[in-house]
Amino acid sequence: MKKVTLLILIAIIQLSFTACNSDLTEELKGDLSKSTLVGEKDAFALVDGCYATFMMDGGYGFFTYKGYMRLFEAPTDGGLIKDSGIDKFKWGENIGLDLWETAYTIVQRTNTAIQLIGDMEDGAFEDPTVKNRLIGEAKFLRAFAYSLLTSAFGDVPLITSTEPEALPARTPLAEVVAQIMLDLTDAVSVLPETHPTEIGRATKGAANTLLAKMYMREADWSKAKSAIDAVIGGPFDLYQGPYRDLWLESSRKDNEFIFSIMSQGEDYSNGSSHHIKAFSPWGYDLGWSDFGVPKEIFYAMDANDARKDVIVNDLSGAYYGYVAAHGTAVAWLGYVILQKFSGNNRDVTAPNSAWGNYGS
Repeated sequence: MKKVTLLILIAIIQLSFTACNSDLTEELKGDLSKSTLVGEKDAFALVDGCYATFMMDGGYGFFTYKGYMRLFEAPTDGGLIKDSGIDKFKWGENIGLDLWETAYTIVQRTNTAIQLIGDMEDGAFEDPTVKNRLIGEAKFLRAFAYSLLTSAFGDVPLITSTEPEALPARTPLAEVVAQIMLDLTDAVSVLPETHPTEIGRATKGAANTLLAKMYMREADWSKAKSAIDAVIGGPFDLYQGPYRDLWLESSRKDNEFIFSIMSQGEDYSNGSSHHIKAFSPWGYDLGWSDFGVPKEIFYAMDANDARKDVIVNDLSGAYYGYVAAHGTAVAWLGYVILQKFSGNNRDVTAPNSAWGNYGS
């Protein structure tokens, strides 16, 4: 009798495990494939993941901290790197590496999105135009990544497949540029003029603007003008208020901004972008001030130039006495402070906490 009871108990346990294994089997959305991406929300999630690349590395990535400024702005006559001019700055592989890693992550993700969304049935979308629109957004982002890569490095590996070679060779610049133009032309044909409730997504104007920049880079002036005219004829216009107010957070959705990388943060630790720290010097503001406006440009500006609303040389308002004692930013830093993105120029984020503004 005991033996029969034991066998029945073992059978019940085995059935229980079988039932649990069956009931708890889940479909893993992290396994990107045609079978797991079946609805419109899945397609949006794919493209949203492409945009998320802009916020890589916890707000300290290429777009969210010093990378873009260091590589494209500071070496020009209009920018300046702390404690060194372009003739003294020591270039290291890490400067280009930030862009390389970020851009090719965008390329990898957009290639996946373009293929998988393209393979989805049209009936999976509530609005039949959304499928092509999302593919258009991914193509714009891929073109954007390659526009930066070619600006910095010239010939770069052109990857449009989800299964690239392990060590792809560099592609001649002309071929990469041709792909950028193709992606942007495709994007223009399917993207909407605006995204009223989803600021930060690619639009027809964003694609035309990048097209214009690429045509100007190629010295194709007639096509550049056509793309620019298309932007001028769109929903964008120049901000009419004080220049300083354009950079307030309450203005971040103003239609002067054709394409923006959106970010947010409630406190220092959780800020998705630490971009402002690169401009705001500690002691005058909350930051590290690695970049500024060359004094030569500041001195050459007209006294009534509206841009001076966000360019600071007078340190009398500094909250640390030793900083105010310098009198001017030029005397203290050797350049003037650009305060467009400064913690002193905030109006809505974490209104009761300066630290909240620090990480936003």
